[in-house]
Amino acid sequence: MSKQRKVVQVGLMYLGWAVVVALGVWLSLTGRDIILNVLSLTYIRTSSARAWQVHALDKFGILAIGTSWLVLMIGSEEYFRAGVKRGLLYPRLGGFLGAEIVLLALVHLADLLVQPPASSSWLFWLLVVGEALVGGVLLTTARASAVRAREARRVRLEQARGAHEEPARLEAA
Repeated sequence: MSKQRKVVQVGLMYLGWAVVVALGVWLSLTGRDIILNVLSLTYIRTSSARAWQVHALDKFGILAIGTSWLVLMIGSEEYFRAGVKRGLLYPRLGGFLGAEIVLLALVHLADLLVQPPASSSWLFWLLVVGEALVGGVLLTTARASAVRAREARRVRLEQARGAHEEPARLEAA
């Protein structure tokens, strides 16, 4: 890989990583919101003691979600760096983004089922379907791209082995 191409790949890696980080924050905040909505509609009801319990669960949940998010973002950066070295950046980015978008669609679907919007509900349904489709397409194309890249790498390795074995066979004969 040429120096210029590697610089472009690393730049794209960090741009994609920034998008993954932003989607992770959005997913965390949206997930927290749906959890609080479910707890307020089902658990709290009229008890003030339960409201305090939910408040504590919310704070511990934020800590757990934030820590998980931080570990995932640090791990994803290393995962993407390894993808640049192995020529698998696009499948790895697509798979990560696709999974996040599908999870976001599921969170939005849960929010829609728990508290249906008062008006223009078809727009929210359209958002959920659009997220699910985009995430599914990203996951599918990332998988197909990863398979093609691995197959191309396998063929290159076989060709390299064949090129090294030919002189050895000629010398032995």
